[in-house]
Amino acid sequence: MLRGITEFFLWCNNKETSYSVGRAIREIATNEAEANRIWDDPTDEERAAIEKRAWELNDDYLLGEDPLHWGDTEIHRPEQGAKS
Repeated sequence: MLRGITEFFLWCNNKETSYSVGRAIREIATNEAEANRIWDDPTDEERAAIEKRAWELNDDYLLGEDPLHWGDTEIHRPEQGAKS
């Protein structure tokens, strides 16, 4: 996988992806190729899990980003009480 935090930030920046989304992808990917595959073409289950985890990370680290970004896609915070 990536060798350090600098490479992680570059990966996210090059893909125009929020750091919390990138971290959530990295948490489920087992290697670099899988992380890129997930970023490019996630399953519905992977996308749902990543979006949920990305919002948790965004809140845990007080990043305050809203909406999150996954490349060209904006990810808006789910409505309170909405099922995910």
